[in-house]
Amino acid sequence: MSAHNSLVATYATPRLADADIHKLQRAGFDLNHLSAIGRQHLESLPVAAGFDALDSALCECIPADVLRDYAAETDAGRTILIAHGDADEIDRLRHIVAGGQPENWDRSADYAVFYGCGD
Repeated sequence: MSAHNSLVATYATPRLADADIHKLQRAGFDLNHLSAIGRQHLESLPVAAGFDALDSALCECIPADVLRDYAAETDAGRTILIAHGDADEIDRLRHIVAGGQPENWDRSADYAVFYGCGD
């Protein structure tokens, strides 16, 4: 497995992140390959306060300017999930996370997905 195959998803609320965590778990994804960053408690896994609390290998493939944007999102109260695995697994996860997300009343998305870092 490589940390260079990654999916990063941001969520407006911890509830939405937790819903995707449950979907990934039901799909058989090993939650040991999933990290969460944010301020709020998620019931399914521990939440780190920031990117500096994670193993640097998990974030090394995320461009520095994008990483700064994610850090700003956590400062604004959003929750971020980072999944790592092989390329096929990450592609399957991308479809799970990207499918069926609701829009806010003003039609803005409740989540955003960064997919990259493939080997």
